[in-house]
Amino acid sequence: MKRIIWFLTAIVMVLFTSCYNEKEMDYEIKKGKTLIIKLDANPSTGYAWEWPASNNTEVVELTYSDFEDECSHSIGGTCKQTLVFTGVKKGTAVVDLVYKPAFSEDVIDSNSFSVRVY
Repeated sequence: MKRIIWFLTAIVMVLFTSCYNEKEMDYEIKKGKTLIIKLDANPSTGYAWEWPASNNTEVVELTYSDFEDECSHSIGGTCKQTLVFTGVKKGTAVVDLVYKPAFSEDVIDSNSFSVRVY
């Protein structure tokens, strides 16, 4: 009986870890509408999420990026960075964001997702 419980527990763990990954999401928006993404960042130390110029802007554009108001009072602490994308043309785009310090080209983290504009 213990082996069966262990086996079922292992299967459930594998299913949840392989099916859920918050960094790999797909989104759909109407042309002209916006998609708001909020990610943890640490701007007081110079770290922020960026959308490199190499990204394709035919389908979506980054129209706004800023930090929550609480960030200015939390030195060294994380807060949310809001990135707003607007659908400009019907189609699908892969958005590749990088998390890096402003003073360096070293990428600390990345986040990719697809956006279908209809």
